[in-house]
Amino acid sequence: MLFGEAFKGRSTPFGEPFTQTYTRAQTKKRGEDKSLSLELSIEEAYKGTIRKIDISIPGQTSKRLEVKIPPGVRENSKIRMAGEGLPGKNGGPTGDLYLVVKLKPHPFFKVDGDGDNITSEISISPSDTVLGTDVEVPTLDGPVKMVIPPGTQNGKILRLRSKGFPIPKKGLRGDHFVKVKINIPTVISEEERKLYQELRKLEKKKR
Repeated sequence: MLFGEAFKGRSTPFGEPFTQTYTRAQTKKRGEDKSLSLELSIEEAYKGTIRKIDISIPGQTSKRLEVKIPPGVRENSKIRMAGEGLPGKNGGPTGDLYLVVKLKPHPFFKVDGDGDNITSEISISPSDTVLGTDVEVPTLDGPVKMVIPPGTQNGKILRLRSKGFPIPKKGLRGDHFVKVKINIPTVISEEERKLYQELRKLEKKKR
């Protein structure tokens, strides 16, 4: 016989009928995490920045968060905002918000696959290709003078050491690789034409 059945229909010493009450404790459940994309320029990802973003969580009013972006974040890096995710159930804690970094396309810089190195292109004239020259190359730290050796071929890749993204685990920086592109003129002056013709005559004599 069950405990409740033994007293079913009977009165207590106080004259009240006996009733049995079961109370089931509700389990607290943590809220789910939420992910949002955060677009950054390559310069912002390199230097770090502070961004203000508006978020909307179901069941809550929209709010604005101030996010500190550390220097050197990469594509698909995750920035955790503790307690800014979905609300918990039965008094459980709120989940977290993860901001997933997406790098915007850049007109000059490109980031390589592992995120350590930067690549870019520069255009030089045929005469600079043959004779060599000095050029200013935009980098994440500002313009840097780079030497183009005489006889540089089209597509040649030159390296600027330690001008890429920081590599925190190694305490180093990646490199900046510059691809040389020879700019062949489509319109030339009469004087330039004569000079090219003279150059061609000299080249034929070498054969």
